[in-house]
Amino acid sequence: METVFLYWWKKCSSCRKVRTWLLNEGINFRARDFFEEPFSEVEIRNIVGEGSLREIFSFKSPSFRKIGANPDSLNEDMMIELMLIEPRLIRRPLIVIGKKVVIATNLDVIQETIKKQLL
Repeated sequence: METVFLYWWKKCSSCRKVRTWLLNEGINFRARDFFEEPFSEVEIRNIVGEGSLREIFSFKSPSFRKIGANPDSLNEDMMIELMLIEPRLIRRPLIVIGKKVVIATNLDVIQETIKKQLL
């Protein structure tokens, strides 16, 4: 069985809902609050894998709006640099199962995805 990784922030209500659901379902998972234990550049690149950083970058975040940058002007290196400085720019919670990364903002979607991945 694949290991389930939950990358979350304890102050995020969506993150807490997903964590509670995983616990209630008895799903074995490893959790990391990436605000308490920040990611390195290598870890962000490994989480994304062959996917796009744009999938996990929170362009709608108030923190991004404060920057005032044009989303189309950011390359991957710039996005990583910003995420390392401001973890609020990382969408959350992130669930990683094998090479599959899911942004778990919708509990129904994450429940379906986890059950498919683990069965």
